Amino acid sequence: MSDYHYLHGILREIADIAGLPAALAIAHEKGGTRVHFPARAGDAHWLPRLVGREAADKLCAHFRSTQAGGIYLLVPLGPKNFYARARRRCVELTEAGKTREEVARELGIHMRTVQRHRARMRDEGDKRQPRLF
Repeated sequence: MSDYHYLHGILREIADIAGLPAALAIAHEKGGTRVHFPARAGDAHWLPRLVGREAADKLCAHFRSTQAGGIYLLVPLGPKNFYARARRRCVELTEAGKTREEVARELGIHMRTVQRHRARMRDEGDKRQPRLF
């Protein structure tokens, strides 16, 4: 099991197989689209050009299906929104009474990041009630 908790679904699997740089490159170039992972990728195919021959071969072997043509997969956008999701989750965990250390450990972020999120929460306050000062 990998420690790529901030990667979504198939990107985590790609990182486990071919490494984090390959997963991030695929997310950056192909994120949000449906792509074909062939049974074997030729030199002109986008996969070896993007991640290199060794990583491409590993991915093709892993995703090789019983069909000779490979597999189509929807590639997630990647970790671009990791901190936005972490901030929302930080709010939820804080409201649930978790300590900043517990929140940091659970989300895989620094304790100071949790402190900043909590300070921002206090500054923003309840938008339904106007501030007095």
